[in-house]
Amino acid sequence: MATSMFVKRLLANASCFGLLLLYVMLGGLLFLRFEREQSLRERDDLIGRKSECIRHFLRIEIAPGSNRSGTTTSSAERITEHCLFGIVDPAEGRRRQSWNYRNALLYGFGILTTLD
Repeated sequence: MATSMFVKRLLANASCFGLLLLYVMLGGLLFLRFEREQSLRERDDLIGRKSECIRHFLRIEIAPGSNRSGTTTSSAERITEHCLFGIVDPAEGRRRQSWNYRNALLYGFGILTTLD
């Protein structure tokens, strides 16, 4: 009798754990599907703004009759300061990660474990 009770408890716990894993994996797939496109769109927008800023600085530096005050190094420093660091990344202040299945799975698991 004690053995069958132990087996029932073990199977109940194992099935709950299996359902938890299934729920987390499906949640990860859903997060990946819904959030990845927006993440890629934000990344492309940020790259576009930075590229346009660099093109603008290069047009100013190369323009005929421009009074180039400095060397190539100072031009590179100005471009870096204004274009690469001056344009704010939406994820600035935290480590920028690509949105992939592993991150979506961890995000879904984090939400699941904080629910009461």
